[in-house]
Amino acid sequence: MSENFTASNGIQIEYDHNYYGKGRARMATLDSEGENMLTGHDRMGTEEVQALREFFQHERDEELGRWRSQEDPLFVAYRKGPHARIVNEASGESEGYIRRNAGTFGPNPFSAVAEEYWDAHPESKPWHDAKPGEVWELTYHSPSHREATKRVMTCVDDGGNISFFNEVRLHTVQFTGIESARRIWPEDE
Repeated sequence: MSENFTASNGIQIEYDHNYYGKGRARMATLDSEGENMLTGHDRMGTEEVQALREFFQHERDEELGRWRSQEDPLFVAYRKGPHARIVNEASGESEGYIRRNAGTFGPNPFSAVAEEYWDAHPESKPWHDAKPGEVWELTYHSPSHREATKRVMTCVDDGGNISFFNEVRLHTVQFTGIESARRIWPEDE
């Protein structure tokens, strides 16, 4: 299994966990033709060192189950149930937030990072797990209607995208206009 990581300076690191039973990292800085500009060099510059630092920090963040702010990397978030604990790693100060109160405490860095965290982790909706062949009743807003529309729609696989379909509309399950939905077939067992 390999994973790709792009550092803030654009340098890409590919890490192969199964390279001959050991791990192996490969760095790439791609030019306009997609060629790796680091090939054939036996030293790293400060940009490559910075990219490796970010990669190892990212790896450690994943191990510890924390999320790091892109806007202010001194802040991390830990999720526990509906709560997110925002921590300033430099000071050790922290504040707890739930989705509905993020961003409501004025312009402070903890509130801003909480908003960034919740934006990066959208709330999962029941219809996000819809499967082809199921029938759902959807309530949604569309640009062509002022009021919410309620329709019975069948879930289909639309070229790899799971979508809701009826004779009038096709919406992906991620369509932001969906307000509510309930599966009506097959019935819950």
